[in-house]
Amino acid sequence: KSIKTRLALILTACVMVFIAIFIALVGINLITNLSFNETFYNVNSIKVKDTIRVIQLSDLHNSKYGKDNKKLIERISDLEPDVIVATGDILHRRDKKQDVAYNLLKELTPIAPTYFVYGNNEWALDYDFDSTLKDLEKVSGQSKDNHDLDKLLDDVASNGIRKELEKIGVRVLQNEMESIEVDGGMVDIYGLFTSNPSAFWHYVGKDYERFMYEDTHHVKIFLSHEPYVYETYKEEQWGDLVLCGHTHGGLSVLPLVGSLWEQTHGLFPEKTGHPRYVRGRYDVSGTSLIVSRGLSNKDLLRINNKPELVIVDIGR
Repeated sequence: KSIKTRLALILTACVMVFIAIFIALVGINLITNLSFNETFYNVNSIKVKDTIRVIQLSDLHNSKYGKDNKKLIERISDLEPDVIVATGDILHRRDKKQDVAYNLLKELTPIAPTYFVYGNNEWALDYDFDSTLKDLEKVSGQSKDNHDLDKLLDDVASNGIRKELEKIGVRVLQNEMESIEVDGGMVDIYGLFTSNPSAFWHYVGKDYERFMYEDTHHVKIFLSHEPYVYETYKEEQWGDLVLCGHTHGGLSVLPLVGSLWEQTHGLFPEKTGHPRYVRGRYDVSGTSLIVSRGLSNKDLLRINNKPELVIVDIGR
């Protein structure tokens, strides 16, 4: 009986120590995550005359860095980007007020041309159906014989996120491309409407063909919220640069193990034996694909995985 009592006390003490360490670790990380890291990447291209700087924001989820996001805005301004891209989930579906995200984007548009693609949170706020091929066909009344992107966009009813963003000067890309001039060179930016692999080929639209195969001397930047399309389809090329988010870097990052969890691929996604694009830079068919860890500072279990602002310099 005495031995059992001692073992029970030892076990209880161990559990209490573990809980205390866990609470301390979570608390330290919550404080640490009130600021963000900056990750710089260099992408080489003979297409550019002078270096083009692209800043990527992803998965902000209405987070703040200083009052009215002043710290984030000032830092982006100091970095002097040529292009700013927001790769989805800047808003958060469970927040009643989206002023934080809208005000941030409004302040960014005077700094540089700002582009936006929907994430799953914007999709959930704007539409009452999912982004799979089956759902898109159902809501639009289309079938495998008559997929039409323009008709789809005309037919689907939304709650107006695109209109609100474009009122404040943000260019929203929904399977569309826009060309802009940067320091005497041309940059084509294509953004996915839905990055669900099942719907990708059926609704990429005419702009995808233009983006891939016309004006090949232009710098080509491909924007997508989720990276799953690139895991699924092995194309000859995806442009010069692909920017994604969604994964939050795998929530927590464990020493020697890597990312803990990803919402589609589950536990230890980097250890599955298949190419899983979770965080950082990858080479995909000769294209630099960068998956942002995101800027959300609200994740309780975001440990050893600080929020991230991505800066990409495209130069010779």
